[in-house]
Amino acid sequence: MIREELPYCKINIIFTSQTRLGSFSKFKDSVPRNLKSRLLYRYTCGNCNITYIGKTMRHFQVRYSEHLGISKVTNKPLTYNSKTSTAVTEHLYKTKHNSTSECFKIIGTARNDYHLKIKESLNIKRENPELNKTIKSFPLYLF
Repeated sequence: MIREELPYCKINIIFTSQTRLGSFSKFKDSVPRNLKSRLLYRYTCGNCNITYIGKTMRHFQVRYSEHLGISKVTNKPLTYNSKTSTAVTEHLYKTKHNSTSECFKIIGTARNDYHLKIKESLNIKRENPELNKTIKSFPLYLF
């Protein structure tokens, strides 16, 4: 019937399936937790459950090492410096609590720093963490 109406057209019928080769296995290796970047994270002190919410564009290991006051290369303690310390570092120094990288949890990701700042501000506003010195990292306006 179609050939009678369109004699000069060649029609090929192709069958497709919803099952793809990629559904059987992952082709890409997953990035280790320590090497992820553009993250939003939450720190919870293992001793007193006090919290902090932060963001980083750098590798996660670099940022949590700064908070814990340890070398990102050797994992050995660094000398406390109040000028370069973070809110988490100050808390650990003043209370003599011990923390590890397991106290940090990734709670979000973003494509760029702008989106990270918005997500950080919204999470700080919602959770009101005790260690955050800043109320927000980005002004939030409604139109």
